[in-house]
Amino acid sequence: MKVPALAVLSPRSAPVPFTSELRPVGRRDVLLEVLYCGLCHADLDRLGSTEGRYPVVPGHEIVGRVVEVGRRVRGLEVGELAAAGWVTRACGRCQACRDGHAAGCDEASEPGLGGYATHAVVDERFVFRVRDGLAPAQVPALLCSGSVLYTLFRGCKTLPGDRVAVLGNGVVADLASKLAAALGAAVDRVELAHLAAIEGGDRAWASGFDVVVSAEVDPPSDLADQRQHVASLLRRPGSILLCDEPLYPPVVGLSVEWGEQTAGMAVTVCRPEQTQEMLDLCANAGVTVDVELVSFADIVDAHERLEREPGRRMVAELATLPAR
Repeated sequence: MKVPALAVLSPRSAPVPFTSELRPVGRRDVLLEVLYCGLCHADLDRLGSTEGRYPVVPGHEIVGRVVEVGRRVRGLEVGELAAAGWVTRACGRCQACRDGHAAGCDEASEPGLGGYATHAVVDERFVFRVRDGLAPAQVPALLCSGSVLYTLFRGCKTLPGDRVAVLGNGVVADLASKLAAALGAAVDRVELAHLAAIEGGDRAWASGFDVVVSAEVDPPSDLADQRQHVASLLRRPGSILLCDEPLYPPVVGLSVEWGEQTAGMAVTVCRPEQTQEMLDLCANAGVTVDVELVSFADIVDAHERLEREPGRRMVAELATLPAR
C-alpha cells in the first residue's frame, strides 16, 4: 500500500513530500489512518545520524483511527481510536520479546518511524486503545514521556498516600505531577534553587518524601553539585527519578537507602501493557497535556524550535500533510 508522507532523504536534511510503501496488513496487524503525530526530540537525533537507512519517514507518537484489522486481531474494531508508539513490529519469539523488551528484537521494525504519513501498519501487540476521556490531539504527548514516567513510578512502587516531590517547571515536571497525583500520591512542586535552603531546614514541609522526580528541562550547569541536596528530601529508603534531559530513553531511576544507591532501573522502551495502563489512568483521572498543534507546512520551523527548546510538546495534524 502506497501512502502520502513526508520523509528525510539524507542526514540533517529537511522533510520533503514522499510516497511511503507500507507492508501488507497481516493477520495480526492493524491499519491506522493517522490523525495526529507528536514531534519528539528523539526524532531529531535519529534524523541527524549518519547511521541507519534513508529515506526516513519520522514520527513515533501516533494517534489514528482503525481502518482495517487482520483476521486474527481481537479487541480492536474498525472505527475505533487507537495509538502506536516506539515499536510497531517484533517477532514475539526471541528472548528480548519474551522478556517484554520488543525493541531489542532482531526482527523488530526500525523503531520510531512512520508517523509522518497518512497511514501506518502496526502489530496489534503495540496498538493502544484511546478511551473516552482522552483528547486525541493530546495523546501523542503521553506516549513517550507519559509511558516512561509511569514505568518509573511503577518500578519504584509509588502507592496512594506516598509523598512525591517534583523538581522543575517544564512540561515533563507538569506531567510527572499529574501522573503521581492520579496514582494517589500527595505531590509537592519544589524549586531547584531552593534545595540548599530546604536542606538547611527553612521549609519543614519539604522532607520525608518517598519519591523525588528531578525534571528540569534545561538544567543548570551546577545541577550535579546541587543533587547532593536531593537526598535530604527523601524518606529513607526512597527513590530518585532523574529526568533532567529531554525525556526520551534512557531515563534512570535510583533506589536510595540512607543516602546510598542500592539499585538502578533504566527505562529504554516501556512494556506495551504499561503504556495501555498509563493511557487508561489518564482517561479515568482526566490527565491532560498542554500541546501546540502545528501544520506540516511549518514542519521545518517546528523542528528548529524543538531543537532550541526540547521541552516543547508539539503535535502535527495529518490533515495538513501536503499532497504528493
